[in-house]
Amino acid sequence: MNLDREKMRQAYLDGELSASETAEFEASLSAAEREQLEGELGLEAGLGEVLSRGVDCPEALWKALESRMAGAQSDKTRHRFPAWRLVALGAAAAGIVFALGLFASQTDTVSSPAVVVAAETVDELALMSLSGPGIEEAESYLRDHHVEVQLLQPAKLGMASIHGGITVLGAREEAVGTDRVVSLLMACCNHPVKVVFARKGSAAAEAIGKAVGDGGQVQATRVIGDYVAAVVGTHSAHGLLDIVAGQHV
Repeated sequence: MNLDREKMRQAYLDGELSASETAEFEASLSAAEREQLEGELGLEAGLGEVLSRGVDCPEALWKALESRMAGAQSDKTRHRFPAWRLVALGAAAAGIVFALGLFASQTDTVSSPAVVVAAETVDELALMSLSGPGIEEAESYLRDHHVEVQLLQPAKLGMASIHGGITVLGAREEAVGTDRVVSLLMACCNHPVKVVFARKGSAAAEAIGKAVGDGGQVQATRVIGDYVAAVVGTHSAHGLLDIVAGQHV
């Protein structure tokens, strides 16, 4: 990867590209590059959630990481990453390793980008979509990823009488632990929210169910045919689960 493309890639990860630049960059990605970037975005979102809780990384772990990064920097023929990149990767690894240990010892839920809305605005969430906007495009993406559900038009939701601007922004596949889930990206009252679909009986569905009421963003869940659907976000929007209306294919 040349220097210009690496700069573009980092700007994409940092959310510094315009909408047109983002679309152009995503169109240039191979399937492998897209998968790698999705993983990095998920890692950064998960790390951000962990660090927002004010946790500290154990000193012994930092020492081990520092030693490995120093060794990597000394071998310039095999490691051509900038020093700042190595430090960033080390910090991310330390945060995630410690977070996994923390959650395993203190909670039964799984920390995952899928159970938070990693966007502050509706526009930011829309840029994360891997499908086109609207009901039909989102339904098509869900079917392609083995989630067979029928969606109601937002205007038909009961909550539409008291909530405004309910819109389907698109959809994307995400992960909860080692399981894949599909998230329907939405706007409600100009706030970013998601409806996440996990296969019923899966570890992901169990983790999402346990996350309800733990002070996080998982607001409510409902069994829809073969799936567990969950509303995720900081904006209270329990009624978005009615978008499936209890129907499934």
